[in-house]
Amino acid sequence: MYTPKFTITNKILKNIGSIEASKEVIDNAPLLPYFEREFREDAMVRTVHYGTHIEGNELNLSEAEKVLLGQQVAARDRDIQEVINYRKVMEFIDQTPKAQIKIDEELVKHLHKLTVEKILVSEQCGVFRKLKSWLKIARPERFLLGRRLRWQCHFKLKIYWSSLITQRTKKCTRC
Repeated sequence: MYTPKFTITNKILKNIGSIEASKEVIDNAPLLPYFEREFREDAMVRTVHYGTHIEGNELNLSEAEKVLLGQQVAARDRDIQEVINYRKVMEFIDQTPKAQIKIDEELVKHLHKLTVEKILVSEQCGVFRKLKSWLKIARPERFLLGRRLRWQCHFKLKIYWSSLITQRTKKCTRC
């Protein structure tokens, strides 16, 4: 039989009771509509920013927020349109009743069309591409920093997508 290496004291029991009572208060507290709206808007901004950023979008969080609020930012048109399109996809998913969502080829094509609207030519929106995608990783590069020479692993990731080439740089986490 297991014998624990600790003793449950009255102080520990009192703290556990306090934690459980606090949890009940939080679980049953009503969320004011203002705060709920603020939380949703913040979640949307962060979801859109990080979702597009991982794909190479160069907008920072505050720039993405400005785009979502309809304000002007100094950035590539493609980056701005990606943020707008990503929001449209998120709104489509949120507004569609979960019981009606059937993940099939038609849904995938529709989501693709929403995602690349005004980025790709209309003939390429909402259809499977006919060309192969290529992924190419280049050799590590050498950089001169100050007086000493230092090697850093940088992988230049080139994605050939139809006639579109997106180039991103990621630092190697092993260095």
